[in-house]
Amino acid sequence: MPVRPVGETTSDPRMQKIAMVALAFALFYFAVMVPAFVGQRPSVGVLAVWLLLGIVLVALSVIDFRVQRLPDILTLPLVAAGLLFCLAADPPAFAWHLLAALCAYLLLYLFATVYERLRSRPGLGLGDAKLLAAAGAWLGLEALPSVLLVATGTALFCVGMAVLLGKRITATSRIPFGPFLATAFWIVWLYGPMD
Repeated sequence: MPVRPVGETTSDPRMQKIAMVALAFALFYFAVMVPAFVGQRPSVGVLAVWLLLGIVLVALSVIDFRVQRLPDILTLPLVAAGLLFCLAADPPAFAWHLLAALCAYLLLYLFATVYERLRSRPGLGLGDAKLLAAAGAWLGLEALPSVLLVATGTALFCVGMAVLLGKRITATSRIPFGPFLATAFWIVWLYGPMD
């Protein structure tokens, strides 16, 4: 196997495209976060939690965008981390956040099951259900309608823009929902649910 000289980079177009998508998501998440910090002096612990949550959501967005899959190795620990964070930050609310995670998962699981039975093809992956469960674990039950509203509204807007720009989208087109869910999760985490 030939050894590449130090400083020489790979020119694999797939890797470059993945890097560009990851950078775009990371910059977007950072830009959304900046106004939330204006006038605040968060502790190192709060910054660490925000940073870790943001990194995982960016990773999930990139993975789902590229391969249309939300891996359990990221979604399930995110659910657990949300419950542990709640247990540490607000122990009396733990049961409420656990209920939120369960309800969120069941909602999308039932939607996916009914859709598949009616249409004879899958329409929503269970990775999306696990990601919404993570949002429930972190944010609580009252935040889930805001997460779903922002996610579906953003998805519809992006699909509409794609159609206006000439992309052909049909009833069988596969559109990853994970990036929209992750973005909505991030926005509601930063700014709270809508009133």
